[in-house]
Amino acid sequence: MKTGWAENGAPGAGLFSLAAGLLLFPLLALEAWRVRRRTPRLSEPPGPPAGLTKGAGIPRRLVVLGESPVAGIGLADHREGLAARCAAILNESNGEAVAWQALGKSGITAREAASELVPGLGSKRVDLLVIALGVNDAISLHSSGRFRRDMKSLLAAAVRETGGSPTIVAGIPPVKYFPALPQPLRFFLGLRAECLDAVLPEVVRSFENLRYVPTRFEGGRCLFAPDGFHPGSRGFEVWAERLAPVMEEMCGRKAPPGVR
Repeated sequence: MKTGWAENGAPGAGLFSLAAGLLLFPLLALEAWRVRRRTPRLSEPPGPPAGLTKGAGIPRRLVVLGESPVAGIGLADHREGLAARCAAILNESNGEAVAWQALGKSGITAREAASELVPGLGSKRVDLLVIALGVNDAISLHSSGRFRRDMKSLLAAAVRETGGSPTIVAGIPPVKYFPALPQPLRFFLGLRAECLDAVLPEVVRSFENLRYVPTRFEGGRCLFAPDGFHPGSRGFEVWAERLAPVMEEMCGRKAPPGVR
């Protein structure tokens, strides 16, 4: 039995989760209230959410855009976060310097990110963009149709701002394994996250130079921050490793067979 973050995907889960939500709404609402009360409120780490690796040549610029994990909630240092981890992998793969930036905001949805975060991409050159969104849309019970529209709008705006830079859309983390969420709330929100995640490959295929990478994690509680909701340092390390083959391919190094 898998105990950590694993690949999402549940055909027909949309109607099932809707029916389950209607039947269990009073219990789910109570559990959600309890979770909000008892979950530790973690803050962003101090210091600027940006950095530069050592290496040769003009630094390659990496931007990671997304919700609270990208903002570093639960970490002691931004250098433990997803953007810094991805930059280190790119640096190790070819020895080039990488300038990284974490462009994140806690609680933000795809629609909000399109208007609040994406406009900031056009101020500097972007060589690789990684987008990690969707958990807040799932928790907000947004429909698959809304999420599809919001992500299409966000990606279209990102393409305009960056001039069509290589972009990776990371799959939504498997909410059904978040330790902070009790049952049946964890099960229900996990289904919602899977339904929204199933939309992403379809949306990404409508754009050039974009790739979808499913989020697969295994390892259990050790991957999470103390609140049991956000990834911890080890979780970000594993997440970056999952993104590594496609990052390297899009930056000029061929990915191994089987990676799509």
